[in-house]
Amino acid sequence: MKLSPGSSPAAVTLTGTTGNYSTIVGAAGDRLLVLAQTSCPGTSELLWLNPSTGAEQMLLSAQSSEAGVTSAAAFGSDLGAIAG
Repeated sequence: MKLSPGSSPAAVTLTGTTGNYSTIVGAAGDRLLVLAQTSCPGTSELLWLNPSTGAEQMLLSAQSSEAGVTSAAAFGSDLGAIAG
């Protein structure tokens, strides 16, 4: 979710995902590191998302017949895990 200009919550849609599962792994600046399901039964990708602009940058992905990214953990001084 993000705040719209009127300060009401609005859903953020990730391109190419199922909407079934996504979690924020970390954040840096104005971007969120997101692990999201892209197809059933569980192919997932890791991407950067700028929630204010909706801009996405794919980091790791896989074909729909492969598992893809199964887990992710943020580390380092610039990334802070906020969900897991």
